[in-house]
Amino acid sequence: MKNRGLVTGTFDLLHEGHVNFVKQALKECRELVIGVESDERVKQRKGKGRPINRQEKRKAQLKKIFPETQVVILPNDFGKEQVRRDFLDFYQIETLFTTQDDPFVENKRQLMLEREGEVKMVPKNEAISTTQILESGAGVEKIIFAEDRQKMSKWRQE
Repeated sequence: MKNRGLVTGTFDLLHEGHVNFVKQALKECRELVIGVESDERVKQRKGKGRPINRQEKRKAQLKKIFPETQVVILPNDFGKEQVRRDFLDFYQIETLFTTQDDPFVENKRQLMLEREGEVKMVPKNEAISTTQILESGAGVEKIIFAEDRQKMSKWRQE
């Protein structure tokens, strides 16, 4: 395999879409780092009541499914450009994986171009997200861990 890659995300209520995303990235690189958004950033971006699972739990779930990867919590200030650059340098990231619907893809391409790296698009096999599951209940069967299905039900009742 060619390089060291990175996928990032919230990975809250881990579902088949998350798993497929990571599996596709794993096919394209020799080593993969999975960056899990911090609780603080998830709360800022997704609002009250989120994340459902705390960062350490999300990290442990990913490590359980993908033991061959390095799973890390992203810095709280990962939104700052210099912090992202430092992170990419520290982990020696050569390929950044993202999905077609990523609103920040052009920024990511520019950042990786400056580093002589690349951005690879991973097709979304599932039109599903944790937010969709929480809001509509559709796709709940695609959640990987049974305990998360219970948490989702409790969250929807609150």
